[in-house]
Amino acid sequence: MPVIVGGYADLPGAPQAQVGVEIAPFEGEIVKIARDQAVPVSEGALVVGMATDEFIRGATGKLKRG
Repeated sequence: MPVIVGGYADLPGAPQAQVGVEIAPFEGEIVKIARDQAVPVSEGALVVGMATDEFIRGATGKLKRG
């Protein structure tokens, strides 16, 4: 799963990162599974989308970000 991390132009090609998941099966309980591994780094960009919601021609409306 690609993850975009902005602002780090000097990252090495495969830095070490802790990768994991947290699961909350019940209120007040957390299960954490994590491991350290090298992750690939590549050039990319964050894509932002917009869609209209309840727009009326010649009036005001709402905009959805996605």
